Amino acid sequence: MIGNSLKTDIKPALDLGINAVHIPSEIEWSYNIVDIDMEPCSTFAELTSLQHLPDYLREHHFYKAI
Repeated sequence: MIGNSLKTDIKPALDLGINAVHIPSEIEWSYNIVDIDMEPCSTFAELTSLQHLPDYLREHHFYKAI
């Protein structure tokens, strides 16, 4: 899961054991501000931009180049 909302994107994914990447918005609604106060059983990362995702995936060996 890749999303900008901790409350509606990231936390539900982590609860289900799905890998999650949080890309925060510059302006956040107060509704979406929550703490991730759990031990994820999957990968959780926070990136500053979607442009950083390919490098993150390569660095963490989530796929191999053909």
